[in-house]
Amino acid sequence: MKTIEVKPLSLEAFRYYGSYHNLVEMSPLRQGEERSSEFYPDLVKLNVSRDMLVAASVARVAPCDPVIGFAEYHRYTGEGILPIDGDIVIYVGKPARTINAEALEAFLVPCGTFVALNPAIVHGRQFVAGDAPVHVLILLPERTYANDGEYFMIPEDQQVKVDIK
Repeated sequence: MKTIEVKPLSLEAFRYYGSYHNLVEMSPLRQGEERSSEFYPDLVKLNVSRDMLVAASVARVAPCDPVIGFAEYHRYTGEGILPIDGDIVIYVGKPARTINAEALEAFLVPCGTFVALNPAIVHGRQFVAGDAPVHVLILLPERTYANDGEYFMIPEDQQVKVDIK
């Protein structure tokens, strides 16, 4: 079974797949003095279809054997991922009609960092980077799972293990 290493999230390494921003660590973006109420608009934009509502879902991700056995993509919509109470690892890949698990990359997403995946990017479940379950906010246009998803089970002999250190 092939193993892929987890990379730190960086603008350069992740640029093709989408964008991200740590929504907890805001001080580098502050302009002016610190206040008790601050607003930072439009930090990360999620590419969604016109005339479509964005729906918020929460995934509870528990520790498990980090093996990629499933992948999906959305043809026309992006997806937002925000780990709320812990660090996670995501895996992503370039658009393809069939899934090549060996071409996937894994990234560490720190708690509070919002990741906006571009449309058609291959991805799947998240893995925790620690020992405790993590709640993950997922943002998608409503009913994306029913009307804009392609889903693939990866045969056991083609699955990939993620090396979470």
